Amino acid sequence: MQLDDGGNKAIKDYRYKILIVDDEPDAAITYKLVLEQNSQFSVNAFTDPLVALHSFSAAMYDLLLVNVKMPKMDGIQLCKKIREIDNRVKICFVTAQVNCKVALKNYYRYLHVSRVIQKPIENQELLKAVTYELENNKNNNTNYIEIQGKLKDKSFNKAEFT
Repeated sequence: MQLDDGGNKAIKDYRYKILIVDDEPDAAITYKLVLEQNSQFSVNAFTDPLVALHSFSAAMYDLLLVNVKMPKMDGIQLCKKIREIDNRVKICFVTAQVNCKVALKNYYRYLHVSRVIQKPIENQELLKAVTYELENNKNNNTNYIEIQGKLKDKSFNKAEFT
């Protein structure tokens, strides 16, 4: 993607910044390698959600790929913390749990999750999903679960994801 100054002169190459957080090292590395094959993406990957949170800052990333079920801090808790720092970043959850999307809608509507990606996912499907979220949902509203009001401290019902 090229940014221009209005006169159609490219002033800067822009690479989308993506953060992957998945406690499964093979998955995190695979997603990173697949996405970095596209020269539009610059990817950081973490297997520890606490380390990822510590390194996160507002406006640092365009999109997060976050596994829902992780030790230390699950993806829902991580997302709540991220939203306190940056409410504009796009977030896609990645999960092997079939009923995850329903649970997210029921319990965490305020997270503004743009997509739930079901594991396992083919490399090309991952690339398509991420590209779509970044290129076609530029307003950060189109396919999001819309939320009215402030974040509430709600306990996470882990039974929904088992």
